[in-house]
Amino acid sequence: MELTSTQWLLSALLTLLAAVGISYFLRVGNGPGATESTVDGAATSEAPGNDPGAHYDQATGPLKNGLPAEVEVDRRLPPLQNQCLTCSKKSEELGKPLLRCSQCKNAFYCSELCQKKEWKRHKFNCSLFPAEGLKPAVIPITKELVTEIQRVDLILKTWLDKFSELTNGLKEHVDKVNAADLPEAVPICQLKLSPEFEYKNLPQQQLERHPFRNSLIQISRLYLTALIASHPNPEHRKLLSDKIGTIPLPPHLAPLYGPKIVSRPADLSPGEYDTFAEIAPTVMMEPEKVGMDENERGRWIGLAVGLRKLWNAALVPRPPAAAASS
Repeated sequence: MELTSTQWLLSALLTLLAAVGISYFLRVGNGPGATESTVDGAATSEAPGNDPGAHYDQATGPLKNGLPAEVEVDRRLPPLQNQCLTCSKKSEELGKPLLRCSQCKNAFYCSELCQKKEWKRHKFNCSLFPAEGLKPAVIPITKELVTEIQRVDLILKTWLDKFSELTNGLKEHVDKVNAADLPEAVPICQLKLSPEFEYKNLPQQQLERHPFRNSLIQISRLYLTALIASHPNPEHRKLLSDKIGTIPLPPHLAPLYGPKIVSRPADLSPGEYDTFAEIAPTVMMEPEKVGMDENERGRWIGLAVGLRKLWNAALVPRPPAAAASS
């Protein structure tokens, strides 16, 4: 029986993970939260944000206080945690509740000192939780969005096909083939999205050491935006939000708050896009339970393979010989 593209991708991902002998959620090396930064500051005063043009929310229908008349704003905050993100002290030891990051509301500290110490790492994972609460994202499915998704899908698939060819379907020599050094990896490394889909909050300091990371974050944001756009049904979004909250995360990944992920898909932090790309195949393992379909699951599986093989790559791939000689 011939496999569909999604079945092949799922098989390839599972085979790859088994071949390289790593846990589904872990990558070799430091996680994105360990990225060095030249910008200091406390989380209460410096949280990353996109410029206004990067927002996809377009409210339609009769407005009331800037929102559609029937929209319900979700003012629930992420659940309280009892362990300091910096020193790991628990609120029980301290005899007082922990401080909550005033921007994302999803990081907790025992003191302002611990908050400042953690900021260089936390700002990669910190995005605004609006003071007015979360409103449902209204994202139009435009021809431009569909075209951009198809273009990125093809770039990823071309690279995956070549990597699979060189490793006999990801069954042999997986560790010996440098997936980042393939000519087919060049379009991933050099990916530039159309201006209307470009993410403005990329950590540029990573480019020299890890040239693929920004592209992978861009792809995750684009795919997440399309995912939410294609599922306006509140029940489907709630299923996805609830499922996100059930996935255990290792410490090096950004914490996710499901309601914010589905309400603000274009306004998250780089770390949140990375984390969602990590867990998306697991979230969609039973796609019918979260209202997803086979094509959506397939592209996230492809991106997950990219994360495994390209995230920590330190070399810029060589262009094809023909292009190099021209």
